[in-house]
Amino acid sequence: MKILLLLGAAALSLSACTNGSKCDTGDTACEAGGGGGGTPTITDLGGTCTGSTCTWYVTASGSQLGNVELDLTETGDPTSTCGPTATKDLNECGVWNEFHNDFTLSDFNDSSETKSIDLTLVADYTEQVSNSSTIFDLNDSDISNQLTVLYTVYDENGDYADCAVYGNDVSYYASDCTNNADEW
Repeated sequence: MKILLLLGAAALSLSACTNGSKCDTGDTACEAGGGGGGTPTITDLGGTCTGSTCTWYVTASGSQLGNVELDLTETGDPTSTCGPTATKDLNECGVWNEFHNDFTLSDFNDSSETKSIDLTLVADYTEQVSNSSTIFDLNDSDISNQLTVLYTVYDENGDYADCAVYGNDVSYYASDCTNNADEW
């Protein structure tokens, strides 16, 4: 587990296909017609760190975007003692995990909405607080290369709508999401 992180200025960002061709099991975004078109559907996602702030965002098309959940897991840490199918708690595995769900509307137009969250970058895992801070400095290539990211979005009624996973080990979240944004 990383205890001390360095600050930097690089960015990590992924863009999605908007044709709905990447659908995961049970994805309401894929139920309308079987090939996409349900709502909301993730069309763009990512994260950047500038100075002491990391901003994570997701854009979805279709109906109004409800709650957004972000799971960040240090799956590529070489000191980890277990993988995606382990029955141990993440802390027992020697990896760090964060969960954030306090996203706010940051942009919208007639066809899409973007929600984002700003997290203060902290240097020690004991200082990390959900929805407030993060230890994952995306400007540190050692950190960004070890990180697996899962976005889950819900519609305005609170029903599951779509998800996307990317990063070091997408199989880590295979039981939650098969929509691999690394393949977009």
